Amino acid sequence: ILLMLIVIIFSYKIISADFYFKKALKNNNANLIIENIEKAIQKNKRPMDYYLVLSDFYFQKGIKTHNYNNFDKSIETLEKIIKLQPHNYRPYFILGNTYLEMASFAKNKNLVFQKTEQSFNDSLKIFPNSVETHLNLGIIYAQQEKFEQALTEFKKCALINPKQTECFFNQGKIYEQQKNFKKAKEYYQKVLNVNPNIKAAKNALKKL
Repeated sequence: ILLMLIVIIFSYKIISADFYFKKALKNNNANLIIENIEKAIQKNKRPMDYYLVLSDFYFQKGIKTHNYNNFDKSIETLEKIIKLQPHNYRPYFILGNTYLEMASFAKNKNLVFQKTEQSFNDSLKIFPNSVETHLNLGIIYAQQEKFEQALTEFKKCALINPKQTECFFNQGKIYEQQKNFKKAKEYYQKVLNVNPNIKAAKNALKKL
């Protein structure tokens, strides 16, 4: 009887959590969405989807308002996922993206850059063949003018997926900044070899 009671209570919590989560997704009011997802998590702390959606809503609010409080809540939520699933690369990657977005207006840029690098590197330890993680790690290195490290990441990105034009385009941008125009042309052309309709690469070539 006790076991049956435990199962019933546990099942009720799961159903109740799912109810609040679905209610959140049907809502257009960001504050009510967050409120209902937080209720879902109170009922059932295990599903990663709850945390990911909650983190994303805080993240989107942070982008719109440039309010650190929303980014902090997004980061706090992602850190909870990491505690639950420390061997899942995705939360580390999303955490890196959150810091990457903050870097554009952060007062202490060095600290944010450091946390961004750490998050992406943690993600790559679990899933070293992630194109998007190598790409974004390269971007954060480039923002700090760590050009050789950035090029290393963009090259890895291109090796994993030779059709990912951003990997080539970003290499072209770095070579252009270094005034290595021959190399810059080479990589902008590689972009167009993959997709001849990318205007940014066409315009970059015209300027050289």
